[in-house]
Amino acid sequence: MHRTQISLEEEQYNNLRHYAQNKKLSISAIIRDLLDKHVPDLQFENMKDSPLHQLKGIVSGKGEFRGREHNKELYKHEGRWNDEQS
Repeated sequence: MHRTQISLEEEQYNNLRHYAQNKKLSISAIIRDLLDKHVPDLQFENMKDSPLHQLKGIVSGKGEFRGREHNKELYKHEGRWNDEQS
C-alpha cells in the first residue's frame, strides 16, 4: 500500500468525514473504494491486450448470430425453444 496526501476543500473534507463516520470506515477506506468504483482500470490501454478481445474468433460461424437472438441460440439445443417464441 502507498501513502499519499491530497488537498480537499473544507466542505469536501467535512462531507467525506461524516460519510466515513456513518459507514464506520476510515476516510482512506472510503477513498480507496471510490477509486475502485469510479476510476477505470488502465491495465489494458491497448484493447488488443484485453482478455475479452482475445476471445474474438474462438467460435465458428459466419457471423450471422445477433445478440438479440441469444436466447434462441442458447435454448434451441436443449429443446427449450421453438420458433413461435421469436
